Amino acid sequence: MFSGVGALFEVLLRTFADVLHTLSMLILLVKMNRTKSCSGISLRSQILYLSVYVLRYLDLFYLMVYPSKKIPYRLIYNSFMKIFFISLQLNIIYKMLYSYYYSYDKEYDDMPIVYIIAVALVSGLLLCDIKISAHIIRGTIEWLWAASIVLESVSILPQLSLLHRVGEGEILTIEYVITLGLYRFIYMLIWIGKFVSTGEVECHLLLWGSVVQSVIYLELFWVYANRVIKSGRKFTLKPKKFLRDAFL
Repeated sequence: MFSGVGALFEVLLRTFADVLHTLSMLILLVKMNRTKSCSGISLRSQILYLSVYVLRYLDLFYLMVYPSKKIPYRLIYNSFMKIFFISLQLNIIYKMLYSYYYSYDKEYDDMPIVYIIAVALVSGLLLCDIKISAHIIRGTIEWLWAASIVLESVSILPQLSLLHRVGEGEILTIEYVITLGLYRFIYMLIWIGKFVSTGEVECHLLLWGSVVQSVIYLELFWVYANRVIKSGRKFTLKPKKFLRDAFL
């Protein structure tokens, strides 16, 4: 078990990761609202991420059907963040489909995501630990949760493919991917930290899912270093203007 200090540090890391996750989605909204364009953004990646959230957060409905007598603070926080992430993701997809559809790079965004989702669902069924006697609803939630971990580890691939085919990504698009990568990297550190502290892996699927994502994002860090840092460009964040542009 984690010590009290270790548990507190884990909560702080998770919260910081959630901030980065939120920031990554806000960066996309800011990019679209400022430029009146969704060029360089993969709609297929955004649909995959929405699928991840829907599959993973089905436990919200389980809690509604089987409410807990005691509701800890962390459960309230997690439930709020789940709804918040889904809402932001829906907003991104809506803007791409309706507000800025004319600038969407459809010809470059053609990775077959149906197969990706299908493989994730099958992998989730093989990887999750469901007992035959388990409650059917709970068992289904565990299966879809496992599938969401697999799906999230590859959801960025259509975006990376689009950036490669277009040639050069806009600074906000690249920093969206970088921020998303940092969010997953922090979670990898959490799982590795637990392993070092306890000698046990709480969930192999979570650990290896985070490792796979971090490896995939390494290339984008290299692209960022070459195209952004070396060119002298940087992303400056003015909180008030940033939030205004995100929810314009």
